Amino acid sequence: MALQALYACEVAGTPVDRAAREAADDRNAEGADMEYYHQLMPAVWNRREMLDGWVIRAVDNWTPERVSVIERNILRVGAHEILYEPATPLNVIINEAIEVAKRFGSEQSGRFVNGVLDRVAALIRDADAAPYRQWGE
Repeated sequence: MALQALYACEVAGTPVDRAAREAADDRNAEGADMEYYHQLMPAVWNRREMLDGWVIRAVDNWTPERVSVIERNILRVGAHEILYEPATPLNVIINEAIEVAKRFGSEQSGRFVNGVLDRVAALIRDADAAPYRQWGE
């Protein structure tokens, strides 16, 4: 759902609150953790420049525009969870992002997302990320 809403914000220019509401109203939302979704989706959207900054630091010669909207937003969600969900194990965050990338991205998306988020996680751990969460905000 978050990916669907982020896509609507980025591609169609849908306001974040409307995109979040419309994605949550989708019949495929049944069984989702709505409380988490309603926290995650606007947080990722509002922090997208800072999250892109972590990805840019992790990948040489990369800009957000060089990948698909789907991959870009999967990377943003993964980077956000790495930074702001310390109770969630890294392998869970990265594996979930890989599965979403395989389902909604290209044939190579899963491998790409895996490599990038692994590097983002290493950067965050190496930098003791807490003081750097504000990059780009």
